[in-house]
Amino acid sequence: MSTYTEQLPDSLPVLRPDLEFQSAAELGYPDKMMIIAGQRYFLADQITVSLLRLLQQPQSSYEALALAMQQQHAVDCDAISLQQQILALPGGLWADSPVRHPFWLRWHFLPSAWVSLIVRPLQFLFQIPVAVVLLGCFLISSMGLIFTHWHGHGTDWHQARWGLAVALGLSGTLLHELGHCAAAQRFGGRQQGIGIGVYWFWPVFYAEVHDAWRLTRWQRVTVDAGGLYFQAVYVLGLSLWYRNSADATVLAAIWISATMMLNTLNPVMKFDGYWMLSDALKLPNLHQQLLTEGRRWVQSLQPGSEVAAPSRQMRGGLLAFVVFAGLFFGNLILFYGNMTGIQMAAMAHGFALPETDWLAVSGHALLLILLSVIAMMTALRLARSMVSVVKES
Repeated sequence: MSTYTEQLPDSLPVLRPDLEFQSAAELGYPDKMMIIAGQRYFLADQITVSLLRLLQQPQSSYEALALAMQQQHAVDCDAISLQQQILALPGGLWADSPVRHPFWLRWHFLPSAWVSLIVRPLQFLFQIPVAVVLLGCFLISSMGLIFTHWHGHGTDWHQARWGLAVALGLSGTLLHELGHCAAAQRFGGRQQGIGIGVYWFWPVFYAEVHDAWRLTRWQRVTVDAGGLYFQAVYVLGLSLWYRNSADATVLAAIWISATMMLNTLNPVMKFDGYWMLSDALKLPNLHQQLLTEGRRWVQSLQPGSEVAAPSRQMRGGLLAFVVFAGLFFGNLILFYGNMTGIQMAAMAHGFALPETDWLAVSGHALLLILLSVIAMMTALRLARSMVSVVKES
């Protein structure tokens, strides 16, 4: 989180004009407030909120601000201490702060008005009976596919047309983002459309649903899970298509879609699994809290330690985080292993032909390099996370 680190001038800094305040009781902090600054959200105590409310009003100097704090809020402070407190506030609160975005490359290609029209007729999918039936059918269909191919009775998906399979998988990912927007709109939240960008080292679609912070706890969880829900319905449709056609390309698309769905459960990065855990457990800043409590738990298990173990809720959150992370990294190992083998076999086949198709071979080689880079970056991220837990334990 950036901070406002420039030397303060004689005049007071200017807050963002769209700054809003909301109770954080639903997040588990009844004595704090949520500060909404555009698409960024901060937890603050009542004194900080009082200071910001005064800064929203015309103030002539730090001395006048200190006097107002004393008279209106009975806070004993002086101009110097207020300067120091303002210096420590997040940079996103100020009018001259740069707009930050988690993606280092992005293109916002589907505006909110278009998304609103697309998802409006899909609101009925969030009725509980409809969701239960569809998710039940998805689970039954998925288990049937697994059982069929476990016993070797399915189609050989190595014969698939991978270009078309990837296109079908990406279509499901776009529908995933529409699911987030549909859920937010279903509960009265605003959505700001859909884009594509690069998050860390993954190219991803993203949905702008920051307004979900205004919703209740379980409404936010529904928004977090809405993408997976829509993608599950999409995979159900692919499964029905495959059962009628036995097309290896459709089977490959199902496999790609399932891999992407498991990938979104990744709580190590700020994907859907992170936000689902954060909202369900009412733990904002989930990574920092789990990191602190994970170290504490490790310390409490050491012989002769007097450190108290984390609460039951926190231990449950830690275990859920480990399970989600295990699913994610286990899925990545399977995916990278399979895809690497397929690309290497395709390259060997291309070289063995009487006339080598250099374009096709180059495409497989490029994909192999990309997979290797992502695998290496993922391994480094996992290693760094594990080291940070035990480093100070």
